[in-house]
Amino acid sequence: MRQLFLVLGTASLIYFFLVALSIGTAPGFLYFWLFLALFCFGISLMLRWLRRHQRRLPCWLRRSLITVSAAGLLLFGWIQFRIFSQFAAKAPADLPVILVLGGQVYPDRTPSPILSDRLESARLYLEAVPEAVAVTSGGQGRDEPCPEGEAMAEWLCSKGIAATRLITETASRNTYENIRLSEPLLRAAAAPNAFRVGIVSSNFHGLRALGLAANAGWEEIYFIPAPSDPLLLPHNLMRETFALLKDLLVGNLSGL
Repeated sequence: MRQLFLVLGTASLIYFFLVALSIGTAPGFLYFWLFLALFCFGISLMLRWLRRHQRRLPCWLRRSLITVSAAGLLLFGWIQFRIFSQFAAKAPADLPVILVLGGQVYPDRTPSPILSDRLESARLYLEAVPEAVAVTSGGQGRDEPCPEGEAMAEWLCSKGIAATRLITETASRNTYENIRLSEPLLRAAAAPNAFRVGIVSSNFHGLRALGLAANAGWEEIYFIPAPSDPLLLPHNLMRETFALLKDLLVGNLSGL
């Protein structure tokens, strides 16, 4: 068991540096992997100390730890299964409106890789469905030169999508606000009694985006998944897991 925690800690520490090299070391969820590594090393040292001094944890404590760990692993596995269920989602080719969720914009107003993938998926859908209108949703972060929704519309225009087919939402700060603040724009763009929406986002983001929209009362919702970087997938999955649990706890989601 001690060796298992040692291996997990080493893997988490290596992954921390790999992710840091890929996305930078700005404060954020990146440091979860460093914390996880330190936690695993700490458990490994504790087990080593207990073995050296021929001591064992009380039976009740061992059983409690095993029960909690098993329940946590089952919950984690179920959430991953539900997240992966959206990776191959297909949207019908006749949706009147799509919602493109934002992501980081660089100082030169170009989209980050994760946002570029979302925009490319949106572009492909808009080209395949010429009647569709898109709402690009995202506010302006502290390190961004403009609202994400604005930069996203510029990118789509540069790729040949007519500006008349694009509507920008520029005040949202998270996925919950993306959904809530974009809804009036989407309903205005859709025909009466035809509120059918496709949500474009990274493949790992589909479960939460659809759940937030359903909890907001959207009637007919489809997910249009964008690919994501395989190296960053474990990082994004773990972050998305915590985001799902948070939204469940605060009532933004009604279930998984």
